[in-house]
Amino acid sequence: MKTYDRKSSMVFVRNPDFRPDFYPTEGGPGDAEAGLLDDAGKQAPFVDVLHYNYVSEYFSMWMLFLARQTDATAIPKETFAQVINPDKTLAEKWSKKHIQLVKYTSPSVFWLSFNNEDPLFAASKSLRQGICLGFDVEQYIKVIFNDRGKRAINIIPSSFKGHKEAGQGPYFRFDLEAAKAKIEQAKKELAAAGLLVDGEIPPLR
Repeated sequence: MKTYDRKSSMVFVRNPDFRPDFYPTEGGPGDAEAGLLDDAGKQAPFVDVLHYNYVSEYFSMWMLFLARQTDATAIPKETFAQVINPDKTLAEKWSKKHIQLVKYTSPSVFWLSFNNEDPLFAASKSLRQGICLGFDVEQYIKVIFNDRGKRAINIIPSSFKGHKEAGQGPYFRFDLEAAKAKIEQAKKELAAAGLLVDGEIPPLR
């Protein structure tokens, strides 16, 4: 790494001490016709310098894309309805501009975590379980992520080996009745710890 400007840019240069690694001289069917063997026998890496620019906001990335300053971008939620049809295909306006929609699954798992330094969360596991059961993840994905995503049922991405074997976590579902039962149980735990206020769970922060 030659330069690093936090939240701005990074520049990487070829490492002269990189191990000897040569591009294969034999490829698969059609590689020669596609020009993929033009670099056969050359030592990797082929490029001398890589420039990476950091853009933190999706909307800024989108504006750079429209200005033809970048080749690809994510679609910001502010413009999603104008770009994507209800059936999740690219609107004709954009396809006429020779823009292509590429869909892929990102093996990312997002979660909400609890601060166990907070005395309420630390004193009651049932409180944490009840919040998990009472959080409508599907609706959250629909509203916040334009229905792009699905509920995680465990900590292993669905495209990874071991996801099916891990099974579904006992609280990774939307179940209001089960959530209410857990909250009643949490009241007993918090009462034992002397943390209820007027018989109720105080506001959570």
